[in-house]
Amino acid sequence: MSCSVKAGWNSRKGENQLLSHRPLIIVQPMTSIIQTKSEEETIIFAKSFAEKISGGDVVFLEGTLGAGKSVFARALIRELTNTPNLNVPSPTFTLLQTYSSSKGEIYHYDLYRLKSSDEIYDLEWDTALQEGIILLEWPERLKDIDVHKPVKHIHFSIEDNNSRKITVGD
Repeated sequence: MSCSVKAGWNSRKGENQLLSHRPLIIVQPMTSIIQTKSEEETIIFAKSFAEKISGGDVVFLEGTLGAGKSVFARALIRELTNTPNLNVPSPTFTLLQTYSSSKGEIYHYDLYRLKSSDEIYDLEWDTALQEGIILLEWPERLKDIDVHKPVKHIHFSIEDNNSRKITVGD
């Protein structure tokens, strides 16, 4: 049996412009689908998702180039560190950036340029698994590496120039 709940958000008088358009959220068992119509809505979703993050969580960010993974990760890291203007560069070339937060050290991986899945062990992987919050872009590059703990999967799909479908599941 499947269930689905759709929650649309309307503009309310007095809200600032950024908050006047909220993402559409569809909830199904073990899966949530979020429709965003702008980068700002993706940022709003990332900020709300930060409330659900705990130390030790592993989050795989999946999707094609330009789908919104880095926008989401940047907003999530800023929220978790409570630093709205924090410079959060993409770890595309460094493969790993770390940040301190009250919930634990954040390990933001971008494995797009990883040549071999075994290279992950040179990037503080064991420490991150034991102690940190892991945000990992391009998880398919890990191939045969077992994480040994539950993983939250967030998949980003491009609907059109501005709209994204974000699917969250375990």
